[in-house]
Amino acid sequence: MKNVNFLIALSMMTTISGCAHLESIANTHTDTETLIKKSDIAYKNKNYSEAAQIYQILADRNNIYAQNKLGNMYQKGQGVYKDTPKAIFWFKKSAESGFADSQYQIGNIYYYGENVSKNYKEAAYWYEKAAIKGDVRAQTALGIMYSYGGEGIDQNYTTAAYWYQKAAEVGGLQAQLHLGYLYLHGLGVNKDEELAKSLWKKICDIGEKKACKNLNTIKNK
Repeated sequence: MKNVNFLIALSMMTTISGCAHLESIANTHTDTETLIKKSDIAYKNKNYSEAAQIYQILADRNNIYAQNKLGNMYQKGQGVYKDTPKAIFWFKKSAESGFADSQYQIGNIYYYGENVSKNYKEAAYWYEKAAIKGDVRAQTALGIMYSYGGEGIDQNYTTAAYWYQKAAEVGGLQAQLHLGYLYLHGLGVNKDEELAKSLWKKICDIGEKKACKNLNTIKNK
């Protein structure tokens, strides 16, 4: 019993010592850039506990990058207990200040129902914020949502084509794949089989198997 108590006490002392050490780092290196470098290095080295604690210090100082990283760590359970509400809390802190990745991550949480009820309207709301800022993943996700519709989102091929086009213009592979389908069938755009084939050939040449399969299907008609 004494040994157990000793180990518990030792663990608590180590934790307190570690926290004091990190607070010391934060007080010594008050510039944000230095602290971000230290936390990023700790994260890269898989020292998640230290990274999370430094990100927490920065997040409390309203650093949107650190808030985003902390949200990711709570989402994945890295260095902290997995906690979706806390992940959403920190993502929203960052997202409300315009951090596109946080906006996209919140969209994903609601779209896939990651420990929350699926909410496509909420997902679309956050995807659109990230898409407007140029996030290719969010632009493609919005395109998919408007292509299929449902769950409070009206099907709208024109809007889907718009977001696919935005993502395709900067190299979004999945966007080009879906946009080709719309051009092939004239959904939300003027029907243009040659343009569809051109989009698919471009990404087939770099290994997109679905695009290659689509090209073969057209060829074998």
